[in-house]
Amino acid sequence: MLHGGSDSADKRVRLTAGNLSMFYDKGSLRYISNGRTEVLRMIYFALRNMDWLTIVPEISDENLNVNGNEFIITYKAEYQSGEIHFRAFFSIEGKNDNTVIFSFEGEALSSFMKNRIGFCLLHPSDHYAGKPCSIIHTDGTAEGTVFPEMISPHQPFMNIRSMSWQTGGDIYTADFQGDIFETEDQRNWTDTSFKTYSGPLSIPFPTRIEKGSVIAQKIILKGENISLRDSKNLKRIIITIEPENGKKMPPVGISSSTRPQPLTDGEIKVLRSIQFDHYRVEIFPDSPHWQSRADTLFNEAERLILPLELVIFFDNNARVQLLTLRDWLSGRKNEIAVILIFHKNEAVTPGWLSELVIPGMRELCPGARIGIGTNASFVEINRVHPGNRGNDMICYSVHPQEHSSDNLTLVENLSGQAATAASATGIADDKGVWISPVTIQRRFNPNREFYEIPFSGIEFPPQVDIRLLSLFGACWTAGSLKNLLESEVSGVTYFEAAGERGILQGEYDSRWPSEFPVSGGMVFPVFFVFRFLLLNKKLKLLRTLSSDSHSAECLTLSDGRKLMLMMFNYTAEKRDVTISGCTGLLRIRTLSLENYSEAAWNSKWTGAEKEYTLSCTKTLSMEPFSLKFIEARLWR
Repeated sequence: MLHGGSDSADKRVRLTAGNLSMFYDKGSLRYISNGRTEVLRMIYFALRNMDWLTIVPEISDENLNVNGNEFIITYKAEYQSGEIHFRAFFSIEGKNDNTVIFSFEGEALSSFMKNRIGFCLLHPSDHYAGKPCSIIHTDGTAEGTVFPEMISPHQPFMNIRSMSWQTGGDIYTADFQGDIFETEDQRNWTDTSFKTYSGPLSIPFPTRIEKGSVIAQKIILKGENISLRDSKNLKRIIITIEPENGKKMPPVGISSSTRPQPLTDGEIKVLRSIQFDHYRVEIFPDSPHWQSRADTLFNEAERLILPLELVIFFDNNARVQLLTLRDWLSGRKNEIAVILIFHKNEAVTPGWLSELVIPGMRELCPGARIGIGTNASFVEINRVHPGNRGNDMICYSVHPQEHSSDNLTLVENLSGQAATAASATGIADDKGVWISPVTIQRRFNPNREFYEIPFSGIEFPPQVDIRLLSLFGACWTAGSLKNLLESEVSGVTYFEAAGERGILQGEYDSRWPSEFPVSGGMVFPVFFVFRFLLLNKKLKLLRTLSSDSHSAECLTLSDGRKLMLMMFNYTAEKRDVTISGCTGLLRIRTLSLENYSEAAWNSKWTGAEKEYTLSCTKTLSMEPFSLKFIEARLWR
């Protein structure tokens, strides 16, 4: 579990259909490619309940029959959750003429409500954004169009019977049977794909499926007269440092903890060693006794010697709440760096609330930057722009698990965080873009509410993801920081200070030892990611490119001569890396499976005792799920 989960490349089966290659992975097809040219990211089946939660199936009776460049796969999948019970039989056929046929027939074994049942097809947005696409609609009419360049707030393609596109000089066609399909821009949720799915959202949902109902669909993917492209795998990953246009690092903060206990003196001491830039605190002035909780959190910020990111959730009684809040705040000495203003029951800060609250908060906290927007994902402000209401910034939050939760998908979608920042900059009316918080797991379901309701059960809460305490979680966080900090954001806030959703467990044992098996005193690997970054925050960020960003990447800081590199391997395999853009010797310290336990029980760990040097011209070996903290010199 220390490495970050059970996802492993050796569970995937490599297949070919003529000149097309792909992986079969737990009922889905991934990375359908011609040589090194990616054609489709994924084809899969999804059943989503009335709250848009994806039901994970139990797969059985898998049969794989491979014959050269052809194959047939069959399997059964059973979907059970709450009132839902659905069973489907799947067939995937790959033919030598560059055709893949994916079909299913399923039966409802109970009556239930659903938002979606059917196939989904993913086009990688980094390949197709801005590129042409041809659509044959369900009425037989044809349309020439393009995949959106900026993130589209609504479905760019609708009523699809067939679609064709070109990549790598070849033309591909996907035909859809069994339902009406349409396409959405999943970059709205930081996924790096355009998704074509069944069941138009214009039809009211959720829909009731009666027991005994039979549903069948088919997707036929065809490469027309395609020739085999270069399929040679690059053995080494090349990290390229761009020496020009370094940028100042924006503020990076941490959220207060949702655990019941306040931070202890020992935890405060450890957290202060990281030198975060601000401390996120949420206030609900409609709640009884909110001042007591706020007193505790303001006190924590003071002990951490951190200015506040103050997040305020008003309701329709905001005028009275504002007066009470201003009276309470006037007696506090804390520095407030940022104020985010939300309405508890609306996805995006309404204009009337901004106009009511911002002048008063500006008068009380003249040095604070004020943001409006959403406590949920970027999609909300993309569909309803917050506008210019006297605010300094627009804001939204990020998490990577809106649609899928496996390690590979989480890594694929990291660049989608930068895509949202770019689109947000375009709609911000010359305002800044503030992202808060970034979490590895979803905090609440925005299909039901727009803020997190305090967890009160005894079972393992859905907001906790054990990967946060793993090396994979640390690598994912480093990749998130790289993508967001290299974009034009004004600031960003991550995770929580302590507890099962924090960067350290703190002095209290896990509340769920079976599901989250750690003891008090443990420091999570992600702690060292933030410490390295923020101890070097006076340096400038340099843009860094990876020849295989799904395997290994690098975040780079420099003063114009010295380089400080944080390199990370997302995978369970060793990766060989060379660095372009530096000179001389690399001084390298490693956090890996070998010394995970040593670091986890010592917040002062640096890896200095096993530091080694390597010529920058040599190949650097990256252990599975490892991070390397490297000092070098910039080549010019």
